Amino acid sequence: MRSLEDDMADQGLQVPLEITERGIVLDGHARMRRPRETVSDLLAIPLPPELLERLVDAVAARVLDRLALQADHVGWPRWMSVLTAARYLDVSEERIRKLVARREIPYSQHDAGCRIFFDRLAIDEWMRGQTHYARNRR
Repeated sequence: MRSLEDDMADQGLQVPLEITERGIVLDGHARMRRPRETVSDLLAIPLPPELLERLVDAVAARVLDRLALQADHVGWPRWMSVLTAARYLDVSEERIRKLVARREIPYSQHDAGCRIFFDRLAIDEWMRGQTHYARNRR
């Protein structure tokens, strides 16, 4: 402790320190590891077990949905060139260019003659709109 005080006298206080009731010096990293009061400590709502189970199931379902969406796009950039969009949709570049010319596919372009980009999320939404369902035969 004496060397710490000497160092602080020579160098000044470089990083704020916190000393616990037991005399332990906490630097910034140790403070971050120290348990903090959590929201659950401040706000506790008793829930019946059935409601808690339904809540947990709903949260788990949402997490799984989001993870599935992320897994579908691993390795694909958010903004794609004509070539990348063609590979993403498993079609030719010519097909993509024809869809752009007919304005049938969502794309972004700064000005006429400039490079074309495709937003992967917009492409996915567009593809969902292209789905045709089979008719029920009786």
